[in-house]
Amino acid sequence: MMILQIQIQILKLRVNENAHNARFCTKRCLLGLQQGALLDDACPNVVLHKQGGDGRRHAIDSTTLVQLVKRQLDDNINQNCTPMGGCEASGAPFKVTCAAYGYTVVGKGTTSCQWPELLREAEVYRVLQQAQGSAVPVFLGAIDLEKTSCLHGAGAIRHMLLMEWSGKPISSIENMPSCPEFYGTLICDGP
Repeated sequence: MMILQIQIQILKLRVNENAHNARFCTKRCLLGLQQGALLDDACPNVVLHKQGGDGRRHAIDSTTLVQLVKRQLDDNINQNCTPMGGCEASGAPFKVTCAAYGYTVVGKGTTSCQWPELLREAEVYRVLQQAQGSAVPVFLGAIDLEKTSCLHGAGAIRHMLLMEWSGKPISSIENMPSCPEFYGTLICDGP
């Protein structure tokens, strides 16, 4: 039964490659992947994550996921990698799915010119490792792509940070100062 479910999920993923309608993995799923913990049965992609494993734990780790995604994007950056719209100063968000295991995450893509800034961001995620999944998105790793993808408004995307989908960007929240989600939150500006 489990093998049939996996085969159906893989077939759906391949049939819908162009539509790229896979759902994002849950925070708990990606934390489990990062920490070698149990699978999150609430993750919409859990059936695919079970491939080749014992059915309880992730069959791969986050380092392997980053390597698989890099190989996949180097082979064909337009397959299972879709611009999500919008472009921030340091990069543009992409929806990225690892075809082999179904992990669906955000890839923050950027140009070679902006790459040093994103490497600093990656270092901040590493320093804040213990806060990932609560105050900070789950960070999986960085990728240097072999091929460049040109994205209107963002430039020639050559690098990506892979991380958890955490919802709408702060800039999209109307009336942010009066938004209850931000009461008691300290926002610091600085170098």
